[in-house]
Amino acid sequence: MKKLQKIILAGTLGLALAGAGCTTTGIKPLYPYYTEKEAQERYLAIQKRAEFEEKRKKDVHYFACSEYIDLNENNNEDYPREFIGIKNKFRKGEPMLLVSYIFPRAGQMEELNVYSPSGKLVHFTRLRLRKEGYVLKRKINTAELAEKGGYGDYKAVWTLNGKHAGEAEFKILE
Repeated sequence: MKKLQKIILAGTLGLALAGAGCTTTGIKPLYPYYTEKEAQERYLAIQKRAEFEEKRKKDVHYFACSEYIDLNENNNEDYPREFIGIKNKFRKGEPMLLVSYIFPRAGQMEELNVYSPSGKLVHFTRLRLRKEGYVLKRKINTAELAEKGGYGDYKAVWTLNGKHAGEAEFKILE
């Protein structure tokens, strides 16, 4: 086991040094079939992915759209490209998703409250988040909302652990 840990450490250190611009490290990479150039490219790709994830965590949006399709099939919600029909006007019966594009920690409690034009609560969802970095998408039945609250301007309000997190406004038309 200790030998395996040393090999992993040596490989990780070799990749880190390669990424720092060292041309010769004297340390064999974790995977001996990688050339030094391949190891450096792999390190840079890992680093780029980590930077992307950090940027993504700061990219926060609350909105309504028609649907979500994972176009590149990478299991990541790429905003705004994969959220089809981002808008704030929907006809009765038209498909709608309310999206909180945030990256909460596991264990946090998220609530979504939808208020009618008269201020009446017409939809409520509560969810304890099981994993970190989850984009929350709620399918909403616009015909049902129109029946409960009528036509006009609605407000979706999200809270995270009981604190206001964000909101989106949308209109339901006849």
